[in-house]
Amino acid sequence: MYTQAVIDRFNSPRHAAPTDPKGMYGAAGDPGGGPYVEIWIEMERALIDSEAERGHAVQDTSRATGRATGSSGWELPYNRTIRSAVFRTYGCPASVACADLACAIATGRTPEQVMLLEPADLVRILGGLPEGKEACAERAVTALHSALNKKAEV
Repeated sequence: MYTQAVIDRFNSPRHAAPTDPKGMYGAAGDPGGGPYVEIWIEMERALIDSEAERGHAVQDTSRATGRATGSSGWELPYNRTIRSAVFRTYGCPASVACADLACAIATGRTPEQVMLLEPADLVRILGGLPEGKEACAERAVTALHSALNKKAEV
């Protein structure tokens, strides 16, 4: 039996891919031979704080995931965040719900934060999955991590 959270995400997925999705691509599963999940991620870059925006040197750059050069010539820390994540899946309601939730979690977060996501997190947030459907969460997380491991310019 599916939980209400799974049913809601299956009936109204919020992150379903458009006809021609763009961005870094990741997939998991067996295309044409079973459940399959595809995820596309688009990144954006934002300066971390107002000091950086004004072009001042920032002493603590430990939070930075990249560098940009300001008008003063100083390196400015910036934070690459996921602008959007969309999915396509060829599978059951659990597969749709897991892929949609993975995309929702990824949106607005950094790649480093999203790489910490585990299949058990999706299962817990969805209130559980029927026996034998845990692989749906595994495929969603694998596709998401695969997309994040692709090289792409911001």
